[in-house]
Formats: sequence, C-alpha cells, structure tokens
Amino acid sequence: MVARIKNISAGISLSAVLLGILAFTGSPAAGAILVPGTPVSTPGTVTLAGLDPVYSELVPFVSDNGGFGGTLISSVYSDPSTGGMDFTYQIEAATGYTDSIHSVSVDFYFGYSTNLDYVSGSGVVTYDSAVLSLAGPGDYITLDYSTAGIAPGDTSDTIVVKTNATQYDQEGDTAFIDGGGVTVNSLEPAGPVVVPEPMSLGLLAAGGVICAARRSRRPI
Repeated sequence: MVARIKNISAGISLSAVLLGILAFTGSPAAGAILVPGTPVSTPGTVTLAGLDPVYSELVPFVSDNGGFGGTLISSVYSDPSTGGMDFTYQIEAATGYTDSIHSVSVDFYFGYSTNLDYVSGSGVVTYDSAVLSLAGPGDYITLDYSTAGIAPGDTSDTIVVKTNATQYDQEGDTAFIDGGGVTVNSLEPAGPVVVPEPMSLGLLAAGGVICAARRSRRPI
C-alpha cells in the first residue's frame, strides 16, 4: 500500500519541409522524445540557462514503511525559445534511513509533448532509463534508478521535462517506490498547448501538398 501525502515547389524535399515545421512550431527539441512504452536513456546535455523561473516548491516525504524519506524540489520554468513550460524535479534523499529510492513516477503529462533530459552534475545520481505509461503524448513518466538507487544522503540530478504547455498547476503527483512507497503533490502542465505560428501552419499545409503530389505520381 502506498501512502499519499499531499505534457512550395516540387523541388523541395519532404524532409526539408518537416525540418522547417519542427523549427517553427515551438516544439521542445532538447533531450529525448519519449515514446509510449519504450524505455529511453537521455544524454544529460540540457541546461536551465535561458529559462525564466516561474515557481518552485519543496515537499518533504517519508515512505509508508519508514524505509526512506527526503525532499522533492519541483519547479516550473517558462522557455522563451519554445513558448512552453518546462518542469524540473530533483530528489534529495535524507540521511537516517536504510533504503534507497529505485523508482520515481511523475504525472500528469497526457496531451502534452514530453522531451526528457537531466542536468548533468546537478546531483550525484541519475536515472538509468525513463518510459511513458500510455499511448499518445505522455501521462505518467516513470524513471528507473535500479542500478544505484538514490541512497540516503544522495541528491539526484535535476530531471527536466520540456513541454508545449502554456500553464501549470500544483495538482500533479510524484510517487517514490522501494519496498515501501509514498506519493506527494508536485507541479504539472496545464492549459492549452503552444499554438504554431502562421508560418508553421503554412509549412504543415505544404507538407500535406507534397505528400499528396508524391502519391499521385506513383505508378498504378
């Protein structure tokens, strides 16, 4: 039992059009794009430089069996380069406990783009891999720390989830599991997604025209 505390011309190649769409839609580009059901490892190349801090909160936690405890630092940033909100999570495991934390899940990201990475060197341990729980843009993001775990006294590298959300709320959940478990409130994406600029919409339309033209030229 888990305790609960309380994201054109025919000469133009289709790939070029798609690259243009990605460049102008304001979609997050850093880190790894999470594919539902597929564990990924991330490069640890993202930084918080250039992001505008919006809100941060510190939430203490203790597992239901008393095996581990600590503090979750949950923050949200506005990303001027995409127009979206970026969410960060860092776990400080407290001393005085016997168990390490081996699994962390954050939600809800359903309906939002989810690009994941971590800030290398911001802590002493990072996740082995991460996975989305649902088909479609994320819901739960589960981070696997099974190799080393977040041991008592250790701090995780800062987890960064870049999204196309335009708002946030404090109704998300972060769950920690290792034998015992605990769930606390955390920050999550909210509101509408970033709307593509008119140029982006034009590129999308152009991509569709090129696809249709290519299909019409195929021999029957």
